[in-house]
Amino acid sequence: MSIEVHNGVRNWYGPRGTSDGFPANIKTLGKTKEMTIDFSYSDLPTNSEDGVLVTTIPADAFIVSSRLHVKTAAAGGTSYTVGLAQADGTAIDADGLHTAAQLATANLTEDAWLVGGGALVGASIGANGGQVVVAATGTFTAGDYQLVIEYKHAPA
Repeated sequence: MSIEVHNGVRNWYGPRGTSDGFPANIKTLGKTKEMTIDFSYSDLPTNSEDGVLVTTIPADAFIVSSRLHVKTAAAGGTSYTVGLAQADGTAIDADGLHTAAQLATANLTEDAWLVGGGALVGASIGANGGQVVVAATGTFTAGDYQLVIEYKHAPA
């Protein structure tokens, strides 16, 4: 990525991914949105009651897809689960986006794209907004990931 300043206005060239593990929302056509979260084995996404720098999927949203890109292969540990929880930590579905079987260490090889098949993919998240939570089984010593969730707002 490069930055140039023309007439006092910054111009960005090249990809601008998320940094510091903060999620980013990208609005697409219509009511479809895409959420991207970069994280590593040592800094997994979790819920937050204060909502600081946590993006919430709105109540009654429909999850179109969830994809996990393995940027650096995993080492150690057994598996991860990816799901949604309310801000207070109450689980909506702890493995609703990706199950432990899908995210076993053997599948977490560099440059792999893993398609989510949890119960929330292709379904509504329910009456409460959901924050992304990732849980590890075992102790991981390596791994960097990018999670891409595509969802649609409920009809108004």
